[in-house]
Amino acid sequence: MVSSLNDNAVIKQIDATHAPDHRLFDVKPLLQHVKAILLRGDSQAKMEDMIIDDDSTHMFKSLAYAIHKLSSELSGKCSGSEDEHAATLTIFIMLSSYKWDAKLVLALAAFAVNYGEFWLLIQSSTTNSFGIVKQYSISLKSRFDDHNKLMQTMFDVTDCIVDFKELPNHYITSAAYWTIRSVVACATQTVGRTGLGYEYVVHDIEVGSWFGAIELGSQAFRTITTLLNTSHTDNTKPLTALINVNNDPLPLVDHLNDDKKVSIEVLKGKIVLLFIADSAISLEELEILKEIFIETRKVEKQFEVVWLSIGDRLTELTGDKKIKYDRVVSLMPMYEVYDHSLLDPAVIRYFKEVWHFTKRSLLVALDDKGKKEEGKYVCLYGGDDIDWMEEFWTLARSVVEKANINFEMVYVEKSKSSKSVSKIVETIGEKKYGHCLRDQTSVKNFWLRLESMWYSRMQLGTTVETEIITKEIKTMLTFDNSDQQWVVIGNYGSTEMVKASSKTIIECFKSYEVWKEQVRIKGFTVAIEEHIKAHQRLGVFEQHCNRIILPRATWENPATMDCPECNRPMEKCIMFRCCTD
Repeated sequence: MVSSLNDNAVIKQIDATHAPDHRLFDVKPLLQHVKAILLRGDSQAKMEDMIIDDDSTHMFKSLAYAIHKLSSELSGKCSGSEDEHAATLTIFIMLSSYKWDAKLVLALAAFAVNYGEFWLLIQSSTTNSFGIVKQYSISLKSRFDDHNKLMQTMFDVTDCIVDFKELPNHYITSAAYWTIRSVVACATQTVGRTGLGYEYVVHDIEVGSWFGAIELGSQAFRTITTLLNTSHTDNTKPLTALINVNNDPLPLVDHLNDDKKVSIEVLKGKIVLLFIADSAISLEELEILKEIFIETRKVEKQFEVVWLSIGDRLTELTGDKKIKYDRVVSLMPMYEVYDHSLLDPAVIRYFKEVWHFTKRSLLVALDDKGKKEEGKYVCLYGGDDIDWMEEFWTLARSVVEKANINFEMVYVEKSKSSKSVSKIVETIGEKKYGHCLRDQTSVKNFWLRLESMWYSRMQLGTTVETEIITKEIKTMLTFDNSDQQWVVIGNYGSTEMVKASSKTIIECFKSYEVWKEQVRIKGFTVAIEEHIKAHQRLGVFEQHCNRIILPRATWENPATMDCPECNRPMEKCIMFRCCTD
């Protein structure tokens, strides 16, 4: 037996095999089949369901080959002289392209194949000569108590990892290693080496200890969920659930007060905007956010912004870049949790699973009682056709009323506004059709920020055409340069967004009765987007002609660019322009 997995070399060895290819599938149905075989002993019927049933799901069929290969590997390794660690490492290498939860379920499924065959052999031993040669009998079941106890612990760990995907790497690597190593131990006994009672006890202790650690994290997640969905007299309790004050009663730094360390109490009774961001947020984005927060404070002073960084940005910055970054951060009108380790893994899991945080920065508002503000749907729209506007406003009000959603509309002028815009702004005010950006400075800043974000991504060398944020920015810039009316609808606290041109959104809203059921099932923005895409494939909605004007020096601009609407390469043109407006 190898030394304890506390040995960093072993952890690194297992981590080195982990290279998931981002395939996503729900492993729970397969896990239920495996449990039926290994825990309830329903081997014959369930094995038939899992392996040879023609009505098996597509997922089962796609995984059948991988399970078969693993099963053969287990049979071969465990009947030979190879030690457990080497056999376990081989299994990890074979499962390198799968996520941690899938690794465990597939390894257990492979063992279930062998285990089912093993018990079928025992059950036929009284009439089958091959079974007699094997000299097994049904009385062997009484000798598998340790085996069954270990399997139950293995399933406890697997259930936790399937349900609780956001864990510290050390926990998940260790738990996965001991679970799959236990599979190897069980497989070894199944193929004939039965003198492993002590080994099972040791394996059960190891797997059980990591199950305990994972279960604590799972309990922490449930506690956070309960606290954030419970009414409180003030917001301190929910905030301390998110920010660990046990290790430091002064977890925040005040960037507007010489980075002075302060307690959660400074936020008591205030609206709190949680700015949740990946450690890789760019300097340009911070500059833009700083302007937005400063501008917002002029209107509303009874709120505070708290920056929660997912990861340690300090390890990723060096030299002049770090100095410049720190200077901008020090001027941000917000508090910041100074040490990212004060965010428990269960909190990060909550951000990702409940608030849908990904790589994109997220702003979540908590009221003065610590309750998350319910997200509004926000509709940005633009253009200068007053007749289209009137039709859009009427249809939008009707659809919003039927869908029973909280919906705000904001009119955004072009960066180069036409004279007809003043009439539109006047009509919006008179008929209370939502909001407008207040003045020309606000309008210009809106488009300049988008342009700055575009160029910052170009200079950072990111994968421009595949990055989601860049694609959204590009779409907005095409709207600014078009003669069409346009609409963008998003949901506060979500990354879901739908974009459409004038005729498309009108036709979509007119056919609300067709897609209204999907609003209840999938949400408003997803329902709209799926309806539009389905009809675009059928050629129902209008053809498009998008253009984007990049006014800066040629060397800063990309050599090629795909259309944000259909993803086909756009034609590159040279334009001469004289604008006197």
